[in-house]
Amino acid sequence: MKKRVIIPTVLAGVLGGVLLTQQATILGSAEKLELLSATEAKALALKEFSGEIVEFDFDRDHAPHYEFEIVNGKEKVELIVDAQSGAVLVTEREAMTKQVQTATNPIGNTVNKAVANVEKNVEAVENKVDAAVTNAQIKAETVVQQVTPTPKVEAAKQQAPKLVPAPTQQASIITKAQAIAIAQAKASGTVVDVDYDEDDFEYEIEIKNGTTEYDFEIDARTGAIIKFEKDIDDDQDD
Repeated sequence: MKKRVIIPTVLAGVLGGVLLTQQATILGSAEKLELLSATEAKALALKEFSGEIVEFDFDRDHAPHYEFEIVNGKEKVELIVDAQSGAVLVTEREAMTKQVQTATNPIGNTVNKAVANVEKNVEAVENKVDAAVTNAQIKAETVVQQVTPTPKVEAAKQQAPKLVPAPTQQASIITKAQAIAIAQAKASGTVVDVDYDEDDFEYEIEIKNGTTEYDFEIDARTGAIIKFEKDIDDDQDD
């Protein structure tokens, strides 16, 4: 018998009453809404209920929202954060048993470090890309300035059609080994299963440590942990 510590899917009808900004999109608004980052949603969740985050997920199937499970030693709360408006809704609140308290408390610090490390790595990659683009532009401008155009060349340049710049190439995905390293940094144990979803660009990784199992979904483009679940197998207690 397994006790799963998961966040239930919240009905779209409930979210429709809370996430008012989603109504504008359904009515055909052409304006693109900016979504909250995982760090911003985490801050709003902890402001509503102080404790340790043991599970989080991002649901984009209906109204975009984050789902959190938070414990504070005596109580467990499940809540959602609207990714557009930042509205917070508590969906479940219950007292924790002694067994669950002992199993979940060490995970809170791991989740906090996971969010911080992923965002730090993404920022470092963005800085490297910006620096490379800037250096390439400087070199190109230097080469152009060294060449003195003749009147014929200048006239030809004026008559030549302007080329539309090609869109920036999408960053390459992380390797399977990198995805495993990200997961093992958050949950120690043995990797028992690794799958790659080509449609969603996601790695699905399962790690087992004794009677505890961890499930991860990692964005292959950014290295961000977009889903984290922990299962506790207590068959031996039964």
